[in-house]
Amino acid sequence: MQLVLVGEDYGPFAANIVGSVLDFGQEFRARYSYSPESGSQADLEINHSQERATDGSPWSAEQAMRPYDLAGGLLVTAIGHYLGSLQSLLLPEMTLFGFQAVTRSAIEGATRAAWVLDPTVSARQRMVRDLLLELQSMEEARLVELAAGGDGSNYVQQMFELRVRLATLGIDEYYGKKNASPPGSLRRRKPIGFDGQVLPTMTDAVAAFLPHIGVAHGEMCYRALAGVSHSLLLGVTTYLTGVRIEGSATRVIPTPKLPIYTIANAVAISIAGYLAVVERHALLWGRDAAGVKAKRLGAVGELLSAIKQPEHRIA
Repeated sequence: MQLVLVGEDYGPFAANIVGSVLDFGQEFRARYSYSPESGSQADLEINHSQERATDGSPWSAEQAMRPYDLAGGLLVTAIGHYLGSLQSLLLPEMTLFGFQAVTRSAIEGATRAAWVLDPTVSARQRMVRDLLLELQSMEEARLVELAAGGDGSNYVQQMFELRVRLATLGIDEYYGKKNASPPGSLRRRKPIGFDGQVLPTMTDAVAAFLPHIGVAHGEMCYRALAGVSHSLLLGVTTYLTGVRIEGSATRVIPTPKLPIYTIANAVAISIAGYLAVVERHALLWGRDAAGVKAKRLGAVGELLSAIKQPEHRIA
């Protein structure tokens, strides 16, 4: 018999599915060694690189592994922790806010990781995408350093080390037409990208990624999550409305509402994004990508099919 849920039963039910997804991810990774399978796309990129450094030698395995360490290692781990945070919020008496902000962070991490792990791009393009994420992170770290009263010396050192790597890899800095240094200038400006590529905005990147996990209106979904995360009136009033007190012409009572399908969609997007990244990594490394896809579709289907109707839970 099909399970049907309404109201306060749904939070713990969804939390159990998140837990099963996290367990699956850990067990899946534990099955394999740290090296890609022989003959896989990742093996060819890492151990048999066709890319050449400035001196004409092939990229080293350590160099070629870096995008995988970032996207398939650090970001996947971070997304898992976001899912763990989401799981903790799915209580019988859920608060109105919180799960949207965690969902937004999870999908942002999944978007960037999946972008780096795109199986259709070359090893060089994958490296450039990794470098673009590193450049963005360095710039944010610079702003934090300056805001804390620093002189930006950490950024200067990081930029020097990055330029050494670029020179070794044979990848060009990109300044854009407006940011280029004038002829004869000794002042070296900050690059905005590499090999003519720049980092897509997060909104554009999410809108491009979500259709791959079955979300047709990716930008709309992302902007709705951002509305809550930024405490915009649009986001707040979606879940909190004013109901006029009977007999009063002026007074209203703030009344919360939390549709069950809103919880379901947030959890579905989060776990689908996480598993989509694991799936891409598995595909590149010659592992059971089909098994990961089956888990993704099964978990999302279980979440959505258990809803009897989109009733509101009044907190």
